[in-house]
Amino acid sequence: MSTALPTGPKNARIAIVGMGPARDEIASGHYFSGPSGQILDRALNANGLTRKDVYVTNVHDGFLAPGTSLFSLPSNVLHNSISRLRRELQAVRPNVVMPLGDEPLQVICGLSGITKWRGSILEAKSDFIPGLKCVPSIHTAWILRGMWKWFGVFAHIDLPRVIEESKTREIKLPIRNAVTGPGKSTTLDYLADCEKSETIAFDIEGTGEITCCGFAYSPNHAICIPFTHQDLSPYWSLPDEAIIWRAVARVLQSNVKKIGHRIEYDWLHFWKHKVYPANMYIDLHKLHHTLYPDFGESEDIYGRRKPKWDEPGHSLALITSQYTRTPYYKDDGRKWSPKLGEHQFWRYNTFDCMIPMEAGPKMAEEAREANLWDIYINYKQRQFPHMLRMEWFGVSIDLDMRAQASVELAAQAAETQNNINKKLGYNLNVNSPKQVMDLLYNRMKLKPKINKQTGKKTADKYALMDFADQTQDEVLLWIRELRSTLDLKGDIVDQQLGPENHMHTHYGYTDTHRWTSSASILGSGTNLQNIPVRGIARKLFIP
Repeated sequence: MSTALPTGPKNARIAIVGMGPARDEIASGHYFSGPSGQILDRALNANGLTRKDVYVTNVHDGFLAPGTSLFSLPSNVLHNSISRLRRELQAVRPNVVMPLGDEPLQVICGLSGITKWRGSILEAKSDFIPGLKCVPSIHTAWILRGMWKWFGVFAHIDLPRVIEESKTREIKLPIRNAVTGPGKSTTLDYLADCEKSETIAFDIEGTGEITCCGFAYSPNHAICIPFTHQDLSPYWSLPDEAIIWRAVARVLQSNVKKIGHRIEYDWLHFWKHKVYPANMYIDLHKLHHTLYPDFGESEDIYGRRKPKWDEPGHSLALITSQYTRTPYYKDDGRKWSPKLGEHQFWRYNTFDCMIPMEAGPKMAEEAREANLWDIYINYKQRQFPHMLRMEWFGVSIDLDMRAQASVELAAQAAETQNNINKKLGYNLNVNSPKQVMDLLYNRMKLKPKINKQTGKKTADKYALMDFADQTQDEVLLWIRELRSTLDLKGDIVDQQLGPENHMHTHYGYTDTHRWTSSASILGSGTNLQNIPVRGIARKLFIP
């Protein structure tokens, strides 16, 4: 047999769709009969289901080697596979389909980016099966490849959503009302209502300047108050803008409880505009970290750090899929776009207010039931103002010592580089992965170290440290030393300072609730936790 067959009842309310069978599934004759099927069984069992309760099939019924794309198949083969899948699902008529992985998502819904769209309630594309309800998730084979933290998302967030949605074929999404492009009276009336509310959510857009600010006192209604148009021209006349800013300040500085996601970003930017928010109640990022510390860190605000694909994180996109029925929206106007227009950008801003208003109370209730609310209050909420002030004021720097340190480290780096080049007989760029891998694996013939996430050879700092320790090779020790010197010079000594010549840092949490530090939200600074105890670097900082 060169193909495998689906399993499950022909009248199942849930259909699960993967990519294509591996060799063990071809051998058994059934889809998901190998290790990835065992992951699926664990998740089903955790939700009180078995294979007898769900219909399980694949886009392609023939052997698909690991790492092979569905779209690399001959076009006629792929077309026939999709047609067969369509006929299967039309015969079964499930209430909901669960595409597993990015390519089944593309085939059925015409969307790409499974970690974005997973958990969203979607409709199949019109040329597949119009009106078919779908809730995609990651493929269980992906979990097997070192992405174990995603099992919790698959089994305890996405699959329960699928089970709930299987009660009916109807696609019914929440209605969110967004006020965009408001006039002066509408804006002032809404802010007055916010001031009378017990709890509000707010969110700003803009990096340097605040281009707009959203407010919500309900999960289903929010306003976006623009300060500039898309071309950065003023939205208000100067007198009206002054009135609006005073009303915004009254709301933010009132005792009304405030909800947001990564709320320190908004808080500090208002400080820059002489507005001082009060009474932070729920920061969704911090509360979600309290509830799910093993989900790791969230997305990097500035995109300076590559995302850790093996960690689900605590992004607003994940929280939206977990606590609301609103599909993924974070690409719908996140940045100014002439194609989308400014009203779409402002609408996006309102969703970043309405979603926290719905998710925040649900998360608080979950934390109380899990006896974690006090941990959030004591270790996150009460520390919030202190962390913020530390970031705002920063650390004083001895500028003369800084200049001296930069010169000394540059000389030290040049000397070490010269030693490496002389020893090798050619110039080596120690920060070039390609050149360092050539040295390690082609010239020195060392046994390759493999990156577990990519499955490819690596010459990262951990591999280099291991090789240097194991071999005690003079050149490798020099390379390690040079990289360390260059990192110290670039990351600490030559780092951009704030306008008052202070070093700033942003504080966060590890999965064990210890503090971490990174570049400041204010646009300068760096991680201050890895400064060597010995040497000139520590002398830069004035107590």
